[in-house]
Amino acid sequence: MSYNIVQSLVDGEVIDQHDAVDGINPAVTIAVDAVYDTGLTDFTGYATFVSGNESCIVFFYKEGGSLKASTTIIGSANFNTNKDEGSKINVYVESGELKIQNKTTEDISLSVRF
Repeated sequence: MSYNIVQSLVDGEVIDQHDAVDGINPAVTIAVDAVYDTGLTDFTGYATFVSGNESCIVFFYKEGGSLKASTTIIGSANFNTNKDEGSKINVYVESGELKIQNKTTEDISLSVRF
């Protein structure tokens, strides 16, 4: 008997190690100082964020029924989990929704994989 390793739970859908679920694909362009509202509020697991040659992994969980992001990023120092962090691509949760903010000096193209 074999088992699949569960990696994430996205809007009630179980994502295992054999799934390749695109969160935001094709990539979206986010202008300087703009915030991209993903609409994602129900997610447990990790997401990989990719912009050009930079990428990171952020873990997400639910607490009290609300989406939360870990404060630790694995990967590029060009990403951050705080809103309004200068010169960074900020991946954060506000009002229970995943948001992505571009505080770099140029427009970015960004994709997300669960």
